[in-house]
Parts: sequence; structure tokens; C-alpha cells
Amino acid sequence: MKMTRKIAFFLILSFATPSLLSSPSSYPSVIDLDGIWSIESSNKSITVNGTMPGGVHLALFNAGLIPDPYHAFNDVNLRWIVLDTWTLSRTFEVDSKTANSSTTLLILEGVDTFATVRVNGHVAVETENMFIPYLSNVAPLLKVGTNVISVEFASSVQVAHDRAAEYAQYMPPECPPAGQHGECHVNFVRKEQCSFSWDWGPAFAPIGIWQPAWLLSFEGAYLRTIHATVTLQNDTWLVLLEMDFLLSADITTNAPGTATITLGTTPPLKTILGVSVSKSALRYTTTLPVPSTLIDRWWPNGYGSQTLYDLEVQFYDLRSQITSTATKRIGFRTVELVQEPVQGSVGLSYYFRVNDLPIFMKGSNWIPADAFQERVTPQRLTVLLQSAQLAHMNMFRVWGGGIYEQERFYELADELGIAIWQDMMFGCALYPVDQGFLGSVQSEISYQIDRLKSHPSVLTWSGNNENEAALAEDWYQTKASFEQYADDYRTLYIGTVMPIVQKQDATRPFVSSSPTNGVESQTENWIAKDPQSPLYGDVHHYDYFADGWDWQTYPTPRFASEYGFQSWPSFETIQQVSSPSDWSIFSAFSSQRQHHDDGNIQQLMMVARHMNLPTNQNDTVNYANILYVSQINQAVAIKTETEHYRRLRDNLLNGQGHCMGALYWQLNDIWQAPTWASIEYGEKWKMLHYYAIKFYAPLLVSPFEDSAGVLRVMTVSDSTVDMTSLLLNVSVYKWNSMTPTNVISVPFDQPALNSTTLLTRPTAQLLNGLQREEAFIVATVTNDGEYLVSDNWVLLSSFQEAIGIEKATVEVTSVIALHDRLFLIDLSTDHIAPFVWVEAIGVRGYFSYNGFMMVTPTTSMFFTQWDDAVEVTADELRASLRVTSLMDIYEEPSDRTMHHHHPHKSLESILLQKGRKPMKDTTLNSL
Repeated sequence: MKMTRKIAFFLILSFATPSLLSSPSSYPSVIDLDGIWSIESSNKSITVNGTMPGGVHLALFNAGLIPDPYHAFNDVNLRWIVLDTWTLSRTFEVDSKTANSSTTLLILEGVDTFATVRVNGHVAVETENMFIPYLSNVAPLLKVGTNVISVEFASSVQVAHDRAAEYAQYMPPECPPAGQHGECHVNFVRKEQCSFSWDWGPAFAPIGIWQPAWLLSFEGAYLRTIHATVTLQNDTWLVLLEMDFLLSADITTNAPGTATITLGTTPPLKTILGVSVSKSALRYTTTLPVPSTLIDRWWPNGYGSQTLYDLEVQFYDLRSQITSTATKRIGFRTVELVQEPVQGSVGLSYYFRVNDLPIFMKGSNWIPADAFQERVTPQRLTVLLQSAQLAHMNMFRVWGGGIYEQERFYELADELGIAIWQDMMFGCALYPVDQGFLGSVQSEISYQIDRLKSHPSVLTWSGNNENEAALAEDWYQTKASFEQYADDYRTLYIGTVMPIVQKQDATRPFVSSSPTNGVESQTENWIAKDPQSPLYGDVHHYDYFADGWDWQTYPTPRFASEYGFQSWPSFETIQQVSSPSDWSIFSAFSSQRQHHDDGNIQQLMMVARHMNLPTNQNDTVNYANILYVSQINQAVAIKTETEHYRRLRDNLLNGQGHCMGALYWQLNDIWQAPTWASIEYGEKWKMLHYYAIKFYAPLLVSPFEDSAGVLRVMTVSDSTVDMTSLLLNVSVYKWNSMTPTNVISVPFDQPALNSTTLLTRPTAQLLNGLQREEAFIVATVTNDGEYLVSDNWVLLSSFQEAIGIEKATVEVTSVIALHDRLFLIDLSTDHIAPFVWVEAIGVRGYFSYNGFMMVTPTTSMFFTQWDDAVEVTADELRASLRVTSLMDIYEEPSDRTMHHHHPHKSLESILLQKGRKPMKDTTLNSL
């Protein structure tokens, strides 16, 4: 079936689910179309049942017709699915009242992507954009009794290819890099862009009905949804309330009614309005004044409460005597994106001011949590967002190559104080600007802005991901036709997207791209010569060849909205989608699963700068150990970079700095693979996420060495109150002793919202005759000299050069169940143990800290099970625990039951085989 750009009658709407609709007797009526559908391939050789919302891939998997799509090479092996055409169908029953109604709306909230929808054999609607709902009055097509709906899907891969071939202009990039095993021309279709592959994800290009579907039969005027945005005027909050109505086909004049509006303050505020609805006036707008004395403001995580208020509208249609209800939970806060001169620097600031308070944004970038959205349950979202909150994050950037997330995601962000930087879904590509494409985009942006703008967590809208930089930096060799592509860029984002955003939501800032120079880009006709300038806007920074553990390799930006390093997930996670023959970093599986060009080699090279690579001749053991050291490298590198950005909140370096945001790439994974994520697929925390708890802590102690060999210790506070009676201890440890050789104590008070230098001392003076290779430095901050507030460490040499470091025996000495799902774990060690890593194999939960430098003979930690996990006893938890520290990876294991699967290859031999040389100063010798 070849799809055209012509769309049958549809309306873009936002709906409450059927459970939210109320009415007298049985009218209006809702027929739920979710549930079991029949799925058939084009040649009818495959027929299977599947559950919608959902898609073809998982229906085939659940029926046992295909293997796990995530296992091994199946992202490529199962490509035939998306290259075929599929028909989904089901029956539904219609009573006489519905069959005789003038208006029965078929509501499809989300169809992925190109489909012709028929009711009883007649075309009802054609779909071409997965980001908008489709609606059609199918009343003339219905009959009493059994009815049939079918949805015939075209291959989105084929449609993308056809549209690219038909388009008059080359629109790059045509295809992803070969190592991603992806599909081409995704920029021509309004579909999840990463579903054709990305450098961290697979190309399944799912097919299906991915959002709820139902039939709604009604008479008269019907309230379908409400939107609310808030502004503050003097001491009064103004709620701009928009009510969107449906009108049945038999209404040719006005439909009068009353709207009862209730805001759940204490006491509640209630307003009753007369409302008249007509075909030319389906939206009714009013402003509700709310005294500020009744309101507790909504704050980002760490700055105050996340108070939310129920807003309900009941509409009573005087003619049909039907009552329809819509509700939203709203919050009250102000937001500004401040771009103003910076004292002592050229350029402009770039920070968010919420409720008149400058906020340092701490967080990460969010990608789709699964290639198949039907698997992204509210429980999984809860674990992921709670994980961010526990790491003191207060912002996500919802990245522009994925999806506008489901409603529960934004509800959780509201509840947990996770502010949202919301990209529009355009990423890393140039896009067509023909009339059909722009029309679809207009519908998409209009719908999504209305859908999301009631959420207080959404702080800013962004036009795209990296497309200004792609043009300015000539990523796709478009320099010869720059003006044409620049005009297209402005047509799409400045002429199409921006006006819709600003018209439908005047309460939030809009930025044209990320990265961008903000208002400076605007002065350069929206495409700056250097969109990555540290003097304006935000930056995205990646460098896999510099030393990631050296803070001096990083930029000094106003706002770092993307940066990161890769690591592999744990062996526990990767073995779920692999076989024993795959368990080598040099296996075909490891190469195929790595979608970032040379990513595995880059990881090994970065590790080898600082420590010897694992040397176990059993490749399975060696593989697990390589995954472990890859996580060490990622955690330390991003720790180093993030602390650098946080130290810059009040400081300039060579006229640059005053950084007010650090959002690392990326929080979550879409599948089990080497990526930049801090949380693995399956919600297990990587070492990086444990480090984020500390480097995003409200009070950070950050020791670092400058280029002159001077140790500097700074504290950075995001607290809104001053902290008093604090004590900084800077301790020098030898690798072979748990007793410090030198301790310097500095009592201090910490000002609110401030970065402060507490100690500046030549490192050689602190060492007092010790060699650098013998020692490392630990900094702690305690409250009243007793309670640990923050701790950190700084290394003085690589581990290859370390003198006196010994293999530690780190053991679990006790596990005690404290109460429901909370356990206390005691550990002991006989030597200093770097990067102690504790895992609870098969148990869902998280430790209070992990990946740490153990410098005392004993320590204690907590383990908390997630609410959705199967509860375990203390004995069961203890049996699941595995402990690794750095020096463990350089000994042969006593367990000889694992087998060799591949001849051992050294990093040096692989580099030479690939025609590359090791990075400068990289040590490749094995212990």
C-alpha cells in the first residue's frame, strides 16, 4: 500500500480517557477499542492476536513467533517486520442508540505511523504523524450489532524512502552511520526519529496503535479537555483557563450551558460561568484570579515543595442535559530564562530563574525508555524519575530525537520537582519544508503545546536538537548551499514552530535550538557562526580523546546541556540478551551492539590512561571486568566534568564561566548496550548514578589540582539558607595505610547559593615528603564535626604508577532488615580498596552509595528495594550480594567452571590490527 500525503478528514484533539468522562444514565457512550486485536501480514502467512495499545513486534514475540527482539542480533534479523505491511483489526458491538446517533467519534490518540483506518470497509481516516491524535465522525459507517475496524499499516521505512526520492532537494543525513545498522531518511517522516537507529539504540521502527483508541457517542456540546497556564500579577495569580469542546453534528446553532470551575485550594475556589459553544467557537477562555495567600508555590527539587492543586470544570449542556467533566493538576510558579550581561565577561548569562530565584539546573537528558512504548509502564517511569530525584536532579531535557512523553511522565515530574526542558521532536538532521510536511508539523506542535502546558514542571520549549550547530559547523557538507538550507531552517523553526508555541503559551521561554547562543543567535539571523560559544547560551561537549579525568580539558560555558562518556552496562544486564560465546569485548556481539563508531576502543583507551586493563585469560571473566572498569571511567570522568561546571556558578575563568546548568547525557537506556546512560535498561544504577548522588548533592565539596600543582578545595551550595558550624577535613592517605599521614581542618560557614574556595595549598606541601604515586587525598565536610555532609577524593597519579596499593579483601559482614524493603549492610576490608562495587544480583533496588574509595576498616550502607520488586529477606539479600574492588580484576579467579570462548586479545593488538595507534601517554602494560 503506497501512502500519499493527502489525509482524510481529521481533527487534532486532546482527550481525557473514557474513565474521566461522566454523564447521566448511559449517554454519552464510550466503546473502548483497547484490548485484543487480530494482526495479519501482507501475504496472510502470519495471523496472530496482539494487545493494543501496542505493536506488531511484541505481539509476534508474545505469540512465540519471533525471538526476543533485544537478544543478540535480532534488531537486524527482525528487520523484515517493518519492511512488510500489516493489518490490525477487531470487532466491536454497537447498540441502536449509538448506531442512530448523529455523532460517534472514532478517537485514535496515537498511531505509529502510516495507516489507513476503515470502519466496516469504509475509509474513516488516514494517519501520517505518530505525535497527534486523529478523530473522525464515523456515525454514518456504523450499524447495530457487530462492526469491524481495521488499520492497514504501510512500512514507514518505505514511505521515508519514497518521500526522500520525491523531494526536490537533498536533505541530509540520508542514512545513519553503518555501525548503527539503521534505516534511512527518517527526517521525512513524523515518527520517533531514533526508531530508525541512533548511536545508543536499535532500528525497530515499530508499527502499531501506540496510544488508546475508542468511540465516543454524544449529543450537544461536550467538554473534552481543559488547559491552564498561570502568571503572577502583583499579589494575585491569574489562571488562564481554556476549555475545549466537541459539538455533535446535529447542532447548527449555539449550544448554551454552564461551567462550574473548582480550584482545590483551602478553602476551594468555585466559579460558575455561562458558556455558549458553536462550531466557530469550540474553545472558551476565561481568567481566574487567585489570591497569592491561598497558594504554595511549586519548586524544582531541592528548593521547596511541589504543591499541586486540582482544577476541575463541570460543563452542563442545557439542551442535552449532559454533564461532562475535565480535570487537571496544576502548580503555581514563575519562570524566566535570563540572558543579561555578566560582570567581568563579554557575552550574556543563560540561566533559569524560578519564582525569582536563580536555579542551578542539575540533571540529565531523557531518551525513550524502550523501543516499544507499550513496555514503558507507570511503574518503570516511577523508578526512573525517583532515581533522578534521589540523585538531587532538578531538570530533565526531553531530547528531540525521541517522543513527547506519556502523561504519567509529566505527572511524575510535577510531583517530584523534575523541571522539564522540552525539545520539539527534531534532531540531528535537516528537514523538508514542503506544504504537506509543514502542515503536519503545525498540527503536531499545536497539539503538544496544548497537551503539556498545564504542567508546572515544563519550564521551557526548544525548537530542535543540534540543528543550528549542524548547519553552522557543516556537519552534512551543506556549505555550498548554506543559504538554501538556512532558509529552510528558519522556515521550519522560526516561521512555523516558534509562532505556534508563543501564541499558545506566553508563560514560558522558547529557545530555537540546543545548543544555541540564545538571543545572540537571533541577532545572527538564528544561525550563529559559533552556536557552541561558551559566552552565550548552552553547549554540548564531547571529547573522547582528551583525558576525561582532567578538569582542565573541559569548556567553561554558561550552561552545559549535554556532555558525557560511554560505559557498558553490568554483566548481569548484558547477559540477558547475549550468549556465552558473546562474552568478550572483541566478539561480534560486542561490536554489533556498540553503535558509536570506535566506541569500544575509545572506552578501553580512556580506561588505559588511568589503570591497567583487566588481564584474566578467561575471556568471560575478563569481559565482566572490562564492563566494570568502563563504568569506573565513565563515573569519574562525568564526576570531574560536572564538578567543574558546578564550581563555576559564581566564578569566571579567563572571562568565561558563571555556569548555571549541568545536564549530562544521558539518564536512561532504551536497551541493553554500551551507551552514555547512568541507569541501565531494567533500572539498575550504573556507578555513574551513584556518583551523581554526590556531585549533585546540595552541598558539594570539590578538591582539584590546578596546572601549577596547587590543591584547591571548594564547596558549592545550592541550599537557600546559610549553613553554619561546618568543618572541612583534608586528609592525605598512603595507598598502603588506612591512617592518614596529614590532616588539615578548616572550620567554616557556607553561604547560601554560593561556591566558596576554602583551601589553597601546594600539593607537595600537603604530601610532606611523600611521592605523588604513594598517596591520594580525601576531603570531607561534617556538620558540628560529627555528621558527614559531603565527601570526595582526588587522585595524584594513575593507578599504573601507584606505589603501595594492595589487593583488598572486602567482605559483607552482616545484613540486617530494618523495616519494609530497607536493609543495613556492613562491609569490612583489610586494605584501602578503590572503587568498591556492590551488586545485589537479581534483586531490584539501590544502595545508599557505591563505587566508593574504602579508606576505613569497616563501613555501612543501606539497600532499598523498589516498591515493584519482589520482597526478599535479609538472608536472601546477603546471598545475592557480590563485591568487587579495583585490584580484584588482576587475579585469576578460583572458580574454573567458566570456559574460554575466544583467544585473548590485547588492546594494543586490536589497535594495530585496526591501523590505529594508542592515545598519547596511554599505558598499555598489563599487571
